[in-house]
Amino acid sequence: MPKTDASPYNSRNVLRAFFLGDALGEAFEFSSPSKSDIARRWNSDVENLRYTDDSILVASTLEALPHWDKKTNSDAAMERAVLDFMASWWDSKDLRGIGETTQAALRQIADHRHRKGHLVPFQIDESQYPKEISAGNGILSRVLPIGVEPATDVHWKKGSIERFLMLTHLHEDGHESAKQLLKWMKTGGRHPLPKEPWADGTGFYAPETLWIAGQCAKAKSPFRAFEITQVEDGDNDSTAALGMALWVFNHGWDQELDRLEKRFVPVDRKTIGKWLARWDVFVEKQS
Repeated sequence: MPKTDASPYNSRNVLRAFFLGDALGEAFEFSSPSKSDIARRWNSDVENLRYTDDSILVASTLEALPHWDKKTNSDAAMERAVLDFMASWWDSKDLRGIGETTQAALRQIADHRHRKGHLVPFQIDESQYPKEISAGNGILSRVLPIGVEPATDVHWKKGSIERFLMLTHLHEDGHESAKQLLKWMKTGGRHPLPKEPWADGTGFYAPETLWIAGQCAKAKSPFRAFEITQVEDGDNDSTAALGMALWVFNHGWDQELDRLEKRFVPVDRKTIGKWLARWDVFVEKQS
């Protein structure tokens, strides 16, 4: 069983690993790093790590979870919280690494708030959503915290998770991948992850990202996990983020990661601390 079962603090480390993997892989997004490039990135002591939109998508779910009403099993406040987070993200202009899918969703959410003065109800206008030309693997970022204890204790009503994710992502293969990831986490990594025959293995589509991350979870060391995620012409921040998270899910936190975590630029380190504090609030409410 994964070490996340034993303690909410250990489950917190899965989130830390995601943020770290995202920042490590950011340098190689859309490129083809050599093994020496990857080793230099890992071994460096330069304080230059910055997260991307993948981490912000995780943070949107971390912001929403404390709003779950345990007494009434209502997730309406969670939807409002994530929509408010997304609208504020768009208004912040900090759109680092953002893809066309997320950009289109954020624009619509923010525009809805500015025109209507409120966010609920909201539904993406599919005619203004680049579903056919975008990858949409950010859905895995949004769903990851839902698979981490004690978020697994949230009693989602039938169809609620899909509706929650459809606030930003409409891709059918993405929703299927999100379900597969949750099954994998629920079974302690024993649920086999499918490999799509059409996938080219660069990680831009959710099934590809999930497959690559699943291979990382089996690696003998965190460095080897990171190395696996760095593929030719790949979405190497997204794959590294999820891959490192699943490695820690399986193996627990490694002391080597403490050194790497210190390399975040101060402003990003502070922001990540705030995101993890929201997770701590949620954990406290569940205890």
